[in-house]
Amino acid sequence: MVQFRFSRLVFELTASLSILCSTIKHPLKFYRQSKLEMAEMLKNSLYVDDLITGDDNEKAAFAIYKKSKVIMAEGGFRLRKWNSNSASLIEEIAKFEVSNDQTPASQQTCDFPGVTKEDDKSYAKSSTRLSSPTSSDGITVKVLGINWDIANDEIFINFADLYEYGKSLLVSKRSCSNSPSRFSTL
Repeated sequence: MVQFRFSRLVFELTASLSILCSTIKHPLKFYRQSKLEMAEMLKNSLYVDDLITGDDNEKAAFAIYKKSKVIMAEGGFRLRKWNSNSASLIEEIAKFEVSNDQTPASQQTCDFPGVTKEDDKSYAKSSTRLSSPTSSDGITVKVLGINWDIANDEIFINFADLYEYGKSLLVSKRSCSNSPSRFSTL
């Protein structure tokens, strides 16, 4: 009989989310003494692998950006996909990212063999405000699956997408509403 074991965590296992949550919060334990406020903010603002936080002051928000990147990097996590309703803050973050990432792609390696930072870099570029699609009013990005219009600083739900999804469902007792017009189309 041959036994095999996973050398990496399989994401779709039942315990995966719990393990991910514990692993992400592990680096924060080391900062409870020295940087209690920052550790608590990160602990309360992390949802799975997304950090959702901010500040009214741009300098304070940039400080949060830098501190959170350092703390999470020490735990092996690279925070990316930064967005803000402040264009100047996004520009400052972009400049900081470029200035700290001058190593040629061939020399950029992560802690794992065969994985390069180039993959992270291209993913981050495709997921930031600087390359996001623009709506008629401004720039729209997704935050935890919900649309955020950065220009107007409004969170909204696109009901057209929901309507299209509803139309694609099979007609059954469960998908039918009680409205007579709905039944007349059956």
